[in-house]
Amino acid sequence: MAQKDAEQHKSSEVPPDGGWGFMVVLGAAIINMVNQALFSVFGLIFGETLKDMAGGHATGITLVMAVSVCGTNFSGLLVGPMMKRDISVRTITILGVLSVKLGMILSSFASTIWHIVISYGFFTGLGLGLVASSTFLAISEFFTQRKSTAVGLSMAGTSTGQMIMPIFVGLLLKNYQFHGTTLILGCISCTGMVGAFLFKPMFCCAKANDPHEVEQGKYDLNSNANVNKPDIKKLDNNTSESESLLSGQVKAIVVAESDPKTKTPFIIVSKGKCH
Repeated sequence: MAQKDAEQHKSSEVPPDGGWGFMVVLGAAIINMVNQALFSVFGLIFGETLKDMAGGHATGITLVMAVSVCGTNFSGLLVGPMMKRDISVRTITILGVLSVKLGMILSSFASTIWHIVISYGFFTGLGLGLVASSTFLAISEFFTQRKSTAVGLSMAGTSTGQMIMPIFVGLLLKNYQFHGTTLILGCISCTGMVGAFLFKPMFCCAKANDPHEVEQGKYDLNSNANVNKPDIKKLDNNTSESESLLSGQVKAIVVAESDPKTKTPFIIVSKGKCH
């Protein structure tokens, strides 16, 4: 019976391979269109300005691109720790979009190469890396069998942006010069937050249907009550139930000797089931 309940609970957590997932794909496509497409127009935006700042040499272009690529690639090291701290994919995406926006707007006030290295190279590069990682993670939550199709559709936003951006940036440079162009592009990149708001967590509204499922929280071993949420489902008030928790039948539990204030023994249940 316990095995059957476990199979039913597991089946309820299978990604839907569609549904709201297609709205997540649309959001990722919007983000890629106004953010990731900036890579393709870097030379068009910064080429002439960096050459003038470097006295006609291309050293500035190489330096800024190198810092930007490093920031983009190493930003993945931040995503893992952020996820472990329960920072949502939506929040990571918004942080990435804001970083891209900040880098582009600061670039509009640049007067030396080092200003652009810090603004575009660091902030924009870091933001683009966070955006790339978070969009893939958001899509992975909703798709299994059709994941490759979903990722391909989201990357279509990048392709669309790369076709439109050169024409659009050319018009901006003609009318507003370098400083006005980077300022406008920074504001446009902020529209990627519209796509980020579509990154709805798949299980945010899920409810437990299994009567054997243990609620999350801190449980008093004397009363078997959740001391954090007294109104939620309680465990049976007997010693054998507590012993079953301590024996490892509930996954991901932390055992403590006593509460520092009340001196009452308790366990912390992260997630799991009783059988």
